[in-house]
Amino acid sequence: MTKKLIGAWSSVALFIFLFSVWLGYEAGVGIAHKQNLPQLWRLGSLNNVGKQQLDATLPALTKVYALRFNGAHEEEKLNGSNLYFEIDQLKALEAQPNTKAISSVVELHLAIASIGVSALEQRANDTTKARASMESAKALLRSLGWQDCSEETLRAVKQKEIDRWNVKAFREATPR
Repeated sequence: MTKKLIGAWSSVALFIFLFSVWLGYEAGVGIAHKQNLPQLWRLGSLNNVGKQQLDATLPALTKVYALRFNGAHEEEKLNGSNLYFEIDQLKALEAQPNTKAISSVVELHLAIASIGVSALEQRANDTTKARASMESAKALLRSLGWQDCSEETLRAVKQKEIDRWNVKAFREATPR
């Protein structure tokens, strides 16, 4: 009997606590919008065009990094379909008119994905496609201002990208 009573009262207390947190959040957001507090966090305020550009840019950057994580965090799971999907998505993102501000970021990740495709095609003994993918990556990187676009440099960049997103190695290196 007392266990049921304790459980009932703790459920009521939890509900009151969560309701208070939600109510406080909603009140804080309402006050922030009314006071226009986001402008206090930066020196100048954004006009409507700046807000629209920011609203378009942030999701695009999130998509770029999600694609990179999904496509490059474990080398043994890399396959052509993942990388071709990533390349298609990055090209579609690059073609959108509202993402011109991050076009260099998209092109960099497109080049890294092309290097990965080149490595996979090289392993599959398709040297023609491997060469075309590598040349595509080199052209993109040269357009971004890279001086050293040798194949060994590009492979090192790809390996650093794999190491950067290597969750398995991070877990092994993290003390418990």
